[in-house]
Amino acid sequence: MDEARNPQAVLARMDPDIALWVRRLRDLPEPAEAPRRRRTRSG
Repeated sequence: MDEARNPQAVLARMDPDIALWVRRLRDLPEPAEAPRRRRTRSG
């Protein structure tokens, strides 16, 4: 992670629980939650 150009991309590929701890230990920003998609009704 230290050698990566984009540490957030490395963290995105990690296990979410481990990535959370790494972010907290290194004071990195936590990712914004993706907006939930609304399902359309078919029928």
